[in-house]
Amino acid sequence: MKKKKRAIILIVFILIFTFQLISLMNTTTTAEILTYPAASIEVKEDIAYVAERTGGIELIDVSDPYNLENLGRFNDDTGNFIELVINENYLYAASGESGLVIFDISGSTSSISPLSKIYDLANITRFLTIQNEIAYIDINGEGFAIIDVSDPTTPIVLSRTAKDTNPALDFIDSRDIAIKDNFAFLVGYASGITVFDLSDKSNPAQLYTYTEFPGTSESLHVQSIEIVDDIAYIAADTSGLVALDISDPSDISVLGRFNVTTLTIVSEVYIEGNHAYLITSNHINFEYGLRIINITEPSTFLEINNYIAIETMTEDFYVDSVNDLIYLSHSDARISVLDVSDINNLILIETYEIAVTITTPADNGNYPLLSLFGIVVILIITRKKKRILFG
Repeated sequence: MKKKKRAIILIVFILIFTFQLISLMNTTTTAEILTYPAASIEVKEDIAYVAERTGGIELIDVSDPYNLENLGRFNDDTGNFIELVINENYLYAASGESGLVIFDISGSTSSISPLSKIYDLANITRFLTIQNEIAYIDINGEGFAIIDVSDPTTPIVLSRTAKDTNPALDFIDSRDIAIKDNFAFLVGYASGITVFDLSDKSNPAQLYTYTEFPGTSESLHVQSIEIVDDIAYIAADTSGLVALDISDPSDISVLGRFNVTTLTIVSEVYIEGNHAYLITSNHINFEYGLRIINITEPSTFLEINNYIAIETMTEDFYVDSVNDLIYLSHSDARISVLDVSDINNLILIETYEIAVTITTPADNGNYPLLSLFGIVVILIITRKKKRILFG
């Protein structure tokens, strides 16, 4: 009887081993496709650097604008990459909890790694500006930090001007910043324009605040600002594009306005030559895109052309004036390339889909079930019978 039990147990073990081996040989893989919004884009020497929030920074080969190809990606565990700036051979990234991250891209082809980092600047960063080896970076939408980046390997925080450290500051929110001489023009939706004296960058002094259009009672909602000479161009939400004379920061005045259609929001402005490039959104009609405005004469702004997409927000753009191209980054994980050799006839020549495939192994599930079955069988075979005694 014992020999019979041993034989049965041996057969069960052989069957379990055989089916487990088959199960392992039939191991499959599951693929998960991840997409990330393209929050910011910069281009240098045929490589586009795209900030994709928690997806990190993607490097894209744009040497052939009709056929963009992925080169590589950088990511870390805490970064939420929102804003990128290229200055000479360095890429500066505003990345939330990862702070300010600086990369040397002088020889980048398929990968980049941080040259230096400054942590604990903010949880969220909306803007980053570099001027004269000084970085100005947003602090949680409530102010800005000034950082000396003259040595990119050892950036130094010079000051923090924010509500969390100085509640007495007379502004509510921060969306963007522009620098002119020793003045910083901080703008916000609720705050309008706040002017700071930067003579002492370790201690910026608040000078003037404009919450209304000069000479009116109309609220000055500002989301973005660019300064050229003595003119500040602001993206003023539903008030459109506005040009301001800032030759005297204590007494600014309106030079001209470009009014968009009702309920259309202007969220970003960039100036290149005689053109203003605007990111606009209409959440009622789900129309999002880019508008190009002739700003030769501020008092008579004229729209030249536009590129409007449906149901996909434009997050950022890069104007390649050398090659007559515009790169648009979208919230739905896409990059669009426009041929603007004829600015009166914008042509979409390429759409690049941002997608990351994560592959993980998975067996067919027989392994644990067979093991459990085998154990049960063995227990049944080897269990001892109870004797019942009659007395």
